[in-house]
Amino acid sequence: MRWSEPVKYARMESPVGILTIAGDEDGLRSSCLHRQPGSSPGPDWQESSRGMVGETIRQLQAYFEKPGLTLICPQAGGTPFQMSVWRELQHIPYGTTISYGEVANRIGRPNASRAVGAANGANPIRSLSRVIV
Repeated sequence: MRWSEPVKYARMESPVGILTIAGDEDGLRSSCLHRQPGSSPGPDWQESSRGMVGETIRQLQAYFEKPGLTLICPQAGGTPFQMSVWRELQHIPYGTTISYGEVANRIGRPNASRAVGAANGANPIRSLSRVIV
């Protein structure tokens, strides 16, 4: 999938390592966890702490200071079904887990637990979820 240009990214030190957050004007597109700093994560990407990328960094910093805060991470680039799954994942309370079947029920698609699992696997910022959950 093609991203809008320009792609912006920012890095932050966190208790779990160095996080790189990337996005464009449509929303967040990528997150990854590094053990050490690196060069630009993509060709022609621009480092910036403004806009949605900067807001996500600020939310993550607040989260790591006070775990349990709700993060609002607008994502872009998925199908309508994937987007509905990704939005629902953001409503799972801190420190809890739920099944793919429960997510499917919550989005009104009770027979779609496998599709929920596939959407979760296709989530471009899933590493954020792994860090947070």
